[in-house]
Amino acid sequence: MSMNENENENQAFLARFATELAHYKHAPTPSKLANLHQLLADHPTRLPSYHLRKCTDQLSSVSSDLSPTPNKTKFAFNRQTVAVKSPTTTTTTTIPASSSAVTHLTNPTGSIQKPCLLRPPASQTTTALTIGPLTHSIIDLRNLTSLVTLTLSNLSNCLLIASQPLSHSLFVRHCFRSVLLISAAQVRLSDSRHIQLWTRTATVPVIERCESIIFRDPSDHQSLNSVDCVLDFDRPYINDQVTNWKTEGGPKKEEVMKILQAIENYTVEGELGDEMVKILEKCFLGR
Repeated sequence: MSMNENENENQAFLARFATELAHYKHAPTPSKLANLHQLLADHPTRLPSYHLRKCTDQLSSVSSDLSPTPNKTKFAFNRQTVAVKSPTTTTTTTIPASSSAVTHLTNPTGSIQKPCLLRPPASQTTTALTIGPLTHSIIDLRNLTSLVTLTLSNLSNCLLIASQPLSHSLFVRHCFRSVLLISAAQVRLSDSRHIQLWTRTATVPVIERCESIIFRDPSDHQSLNSVDCVLDFDRPYINDQVTNWKTEGGPKKEEVMKILQAIENYTVEGELGDEMVKILEKCFLGR
């Protein structure tokens, strides 16, 4: 293809993209936004980096207009706490049970090497939250109903669960060997490896400088879309699954559910007992 033909195709694509974007803004729906992302990923001609970034930024800016309605979660357990016998490696996580918004959560001991359970109380009115650094820990956000944006930074061998989807964005940065059970209107990952993400989204997920990212379908939150394609900034013109990411089913969900049940069986509020640490060490989180 000649340079002129390439430029003509790019101009035609940009005109079509602008038209589809205008249609979405007039009547936004998850399927229209997903189609916009797919349109960008399917464009066969190499766009200049300026136009690629501009199109992606435009999609990101309009994603916040879409507010999915949370469905009843399937991850619901009876909250029966059981005291751990003679714990030797527990960490107490004290989060004030007040109505004031907490914007950053990390290990309260100041040492990221100590496993802990972070479970903010339902009285928190947090809408935007940053979590990290943490290692070999459990982050239980099922109490938070007002959370709309979440940033995860420097997590390693951690498990996170949320019961309601975020109406805005999930950002995952510098995270490794962790499992995340959370849905969001928009999902972005950067500089992360070996992440298993059980999620549904309103838009196509975006990754950059990532490796071994696995997307799984949690089956709930039917107002959102299951992940079947990803926009990889390292390979923006390749639609097929590559080493950087893939979608997968598999039996791992059973292992995740065992861990979630163990939260109730081996912890008291704010403590992570020896048995819980062993479970995290032995299961696939630490492989």
